[in-house]
Amino acid sequence: MRICFVTTTPAVSIGGVENVAFNIMEQAKKAGFEVENVFAYERYKNPIASLRAYRHVEKKIRNGSFDLVHSHDNASYFLVKNGTRLPVIHTSHGTWGNYFAVMSGFRKRLFSKRSISMERLIVQYADINTSVSNYVKKSVFEQYGVKSRTIYNGVDIEKFNPMGKIHNKIPVGAWVGTNPDLKGLDIAIEAVKMLNLKLIVVGILDKNDNEVIYLGRLPPSQMSIVYKKADFLIFPSKYESHPIAPLEALASGLPLVVSSNSNVEIIKSSREGFVIDGFESENYAEAVQTIIKKWGRMSAAARKCAIKYSWKNQSKKYFRLYEKLV
Repeated sequence: MRICFVTTTPAVSIGGVENVAFNIMEQAKKAGFEVENVFAYERYKNPIASLRAYRHVEKKIRNGSFDLVHSHDNASYFLVKNGTRLPVIHTSHGTWGNYFAVMSGFRKRLFSKRSISMERLIVQYADINTSVSNYVKKSVFEQYGVKSRTIYNGVDIEKFNPMGKIHNKIPVGAWVGTNPDLKGLDIAIEAVKMLNLKLIVVGILDKNDNEVIYLGRLPPSQMSIVYKKADFLIFPSKYESHPIAPLEALASGLPLVVSSNSNVEIIKSSREGFVIDGFESENYAEAVQTIIKKWGRMSAAARKCAIKYSWKNQSKKYFRLYEKLV
């Protein structure tokens, strides 16, 4: 079976949507499927260039002798708009409606209506819809009237593991992201400073101080090392669908302190970490204190949870859908 994985930018082992597509593709190759990633562009330029790139995606798929299309995001828009005999599975990694609800300003005005209308068409056209969390599943039904099935994102449990964990005299937290406002960096810093602990910040560059170390953007190969240097992940994000960083941290044996808006639905508070309602830094600090006291037990639970959601296990759920359609 020859499968086309459609993404907006290349499927690579970094980021969100592209990371998910990359890992499913890798598992598919191991399972004997023939796969190809058709993407719109390397880097975003402007709305007109995006539409042209989406037309290029359609042309490449029609000329590619594929048996099935696995769509991620809006790059498959013209393929479904103009119709295709190929079966289409679409995975919703969130909805544009939810994303723009927490955005403001020029970007929201420029992109929201077009992005939402394109997403609606793809979701309503697809033969099978999947969602990366129950939160997304609910949103897809409420916004587009389409039922989907939840398949949680997975994690590479061989790459991310607790082996070689550094044991710190002063506990160290990790925060990962490139949007400090959306992902609550200020809350994370305040919570850690309340406890006189340390925080490693990945994805943002700023001036280091006694408590906070900024590492900037790192290549994917460095992330497993970062998690080995940390004792917990703090992730007070205002909006997520089912983020990758908490899964990587779990696989590395790090308990989580995440906001309920992060939608990390696979953990249970007081077991693999804590899910915090709201964005009061005091509540995050209190959760971190409990993790420090119960770190051994919670670290083991974190790793056990991640093993259950390995990419090998999660990808098989997609493979069964492929076989069903072809």
